[in-house]
Amino acid sequence: MTISNTNREFIDNLINYYISESSSYKQIAKHYVPEIESVADAAFGIITGCIYASFLETYRNQQIQPGLEDMTEFNNIIKSRAAEIKKAIIDPASVGTNYMAHVTNDSEKDQHSEQTQDKINQHVSDAKSKESTVKDTEESKITDKKNSISNDKTNRNTDSKDHSGTSTKISNEKK
Repeated sequence: MTISNTNREFIDNLINYYISESSSYKQIAKHYVPEIESVADAAFGIITGCIYASFLETYRNQQIQPGLEDMTEFNNIIKSRAAEIKKAIIDPASVGTNYMAHVTNDSEKDQHSEQTQDKINQHVSDAKSKESTVKDTEESKITDKKNSISNDKTNRNTDSKDHSGTSTKISNEKK
């Protein structure tokens, strides 16, 4: 086992969270009809993609590069819970009894849910921060490009004036 217990617990919590919210992701997937053939498969892809992105983000935040063994283990975790995820997508009512079944009392469930939500909120915050940084960088690149184009036009106009002035001087010298 190469994924740390903390990271594995985080992945399990993410899976539990996405299972509990599976109907929301099914609704998102429905927006892609008729481009998709299966709403359930599309929702499964969205959910597993979100879990995968969070897994990579967790490693990045810990300044760890996931290796092949980490990726294999992650894929095995997803595969071992794939039927549970798919069932929650197809039959959201089934989630109520399965979600966090391993936690026995309400206090633990509340604490567990709060920790999971805190981690998810942190990931959302990190993603929004990245999005903002990317947007700022793109806007900066656009501004730089516009300035470059403007400078090129100014330089061409200046060059034209210089050339006409130079030719006038040469003409006057020949006379």
